[in-house]
Amino acid sequence: MVITMESLDKLLNFVKLTNDFKKIERDIPQSSSFNKENDAEHSYQLAMVSWYIATTEKSGLDIEKILKYALIHDLPEVYAGDTPLYTSDDGYLKSKKNRETESILKIKNEFPDFLEMHTWIEKYEKLGDEESKLVYAVDKILPIFFIFSDKGHAWKTHRVDLETLIEKNKDRIALSAIVENYFYQIIEEIKKDKSLTNANSIIFEKALTCYRERCDVHHVDVDDFSEIPDELKLKAHAVCMYDGKMLLVNLPEWDIWSIPGGTREFGELIEDTLKREVLEETNCKIIDFTPIAYQKIINSSGDKFHYRLQYLCNVVPLGDFKGDVIAGGVSKIAWINPNNFESYIENKEFRKTVLRRAIAILKNEDRKN
Repeated sequence: MVITMESLDKLLNFVKLTNDFKKIERDIPQSSSFNKENDAEHSYQLAMVSWYIATTEKSGLDIEKILKYALIHDLPEVYAGDTPLYTSDDGYLKSKKNRETESILKIKNEFPDFLEMHTWIEKYEKLGDEESKLVYAVDKILPIFFIFSDKGHAWKTHRVDLETLIEKNKDRIALSAIVENYFYQIIEEIKKDKSLTNANSIIFEKALTCYRERCDVHHVDVDDFSEIPDELKLKAHAVCMYDGKMLLVNLPEWDIWSIPGGTREFGELIEDTLKREVLEETNCKIIDFTPIAYQKIINSSGDKFHYRLQYLCNVVPLGDFKGDVIAGGVSKIAWINPNNFESYIENKEFRKTVLRRAIAILKNEDRKN
């Protein structure tokens, strides 16, 4: 058989598609590394776990079907992107179906010769047989197994309580009686340890550097900082709001978006640190501020720590932004819709958690008004 240049080009394009599939990150961190799993890793694990369940439970299902469904179940995300179940962006969640439909059409147009792949994608979308239903249900329960084994980290990060966990998943998992039995068994295990889904629990995350070494960040939601010794209040950061918009700053050294804030100077009150840093980095004046959380930064040996205080602030711009003229640490700012912050902020849950906390407070205030 002679391989033509056209055939080679088509194969290379398909290899590129599978490479791009590996670039789609999911919302589940990989345990202590806190890196996100990608769609290719997830699909492999789904195939293996589905195969295991179907075999050990003596389901009598077609294993070849199961493996093919597992391999292609998330392929539309290669263009549509992952849609986290617990995202705070309702618009993005609601657009999932349309985005994935458009992606399926794009894949079909790019690879018209791979008819079998398109057939399996369509069959999976219809969930018309027991094999597709099992894979679908395992897809939904797999993160629960993962997070349970990871001591509930992702549930704490997203403020997911047990009731929400059950309500978000029970109907989807019920498509497969086999998987549903596992679901209610794992729920009973979760109930035994309330800390797994305690929405007020401490968040554990790795900081980039602190004390010139790797550190843990312990995040706690609070309404005041009275219990923290003043000498350990080292940093202050602000979630700044003006006219319904949230203010983010860009740090050119890492090319990331974050919130303004910085380190306390000698003899300075921590509240004055907050005001000074916001003014220097954004040319905005703080009108009022509210404590919303703190983060305890602990070195790896546990013998050094300090606190990073997080505030929700109303601010007013004093003029055009011209850069951080004092420290030179901010290159630009952005006023954004608060619900869109996850498309700006770097992939660090201990930063996202602060913004989720602020948004929850703002929404609660809106309901009161």
